[in-house]
Order: sequence, then structure tokens, then C-alpha cells
Amino acid sequence: MDKLLELCDLFSCNLDGLLRGDLAAAGAGDAAGYDAHMNWFSKIIPVGIAIIIGGRALFKILQGVGIDKSLGKAAFFLALIPGVLLLIVGGMQHSQFLKKHPHIEPFYSEAQEEAGQRRFVVWIATGVGVILCGMLVNIMTDVLPLPPGGNEALYDGVFLASVALGVAALVHGGLQK
Repeated sequence: MDKLLELCDLFSCNLDGLLRGDLAAAGAGDAAGYDAHMNWFSKIIPVGIAIIIGGRALFKILQGVGIDKSLGKAAFFLALIPGVLLLIVGGMQHSQFLKKHPHIEPFYSEAQEEAGQRRFVVWIATGVGVILCGMLVNIMTDVLPLPPGGNEALYDGVFLASVALGVAALVHGGLQK
């Protein structure tokens, strides 16, 4: 009986389906919850990354408007902590999912795969475009005005903010793929 229950876990089915049913037809869908898990995972990881890079951007922006460095460092760590925690939770949950479901049979239709490919291209192009916009701002620092008492670190922060958003888009697109 224990072996039968292990087989049920392995094939993500119940005992009745294992003994009497057609597992090929039953397994044709997303029995393991892969789609929901990967949608969640492809959101939590980019958000964690964006928060961490965004924290560094906030540090540079605060430095660029003349705020004390120690306050900027504190702001960075206030962003670093939740960002790292999101990455830990996401990574550990994903690892557990992969251990529980070591093999997922393909279940997406051809139309769903084509739509996913189109979204992937848009996410990648968006990520690269946002980073390039940040680079443009960084290149223009010599001619852009600075606030009174500010310095060029402000534009470094704007660049890092664009990197945070661009990298989040790239990672999200890649994980959705």
C-alpha cells in the first residue's frame, strides 16, 4: 500500500486514478500546479532583485541630493533586507517544488507556447530599453541640471533605478519563458 501511495505522489494523482483511471488523459493538464507556481516564482524573484538594486539607487539619489551618507546606507539596508528575504523564500519554495515534481510533462498548447514566446520578446526588449534609457541619462549628466547642493550621484541613482527595473523585466521574462 505504501508503494502505491508513493506512486501516486510521483505521478501527482490519487489512488483511484492510479489503479482504475487513464493517467495519460488525467496527466494532460497541469496536475502539479506548475503554471501557478512559476507565475508566482517569476514575480517574487524579479521583485526581490529590483528591491535590492533599487535600494542602491535610493542610496545614490539621496547622496546626490546632499543627504548624509549614513542615512543613505540605512535606506539601502532597509531595502536590502526585504529583497534578500524575498529571494530566500522564492528560492527555497522553488527548490521544494522541483523536489516534489522532478518531471513535469509538457501541457501547454501550441497557441499558448506561441503567445508565451511573443510575451518573452516584449519583456526582453522592454528590459533592455529601460536600461538603455538609464544609460542615456547617465551619459547626459554633464548637461542636465543638478538641484542646489546636489551632485552627479543623483544621476547614478537614476541609472541604477533604470537597471533595477530593466533587470526585473529581463528576469521576469526569462522565468516566464
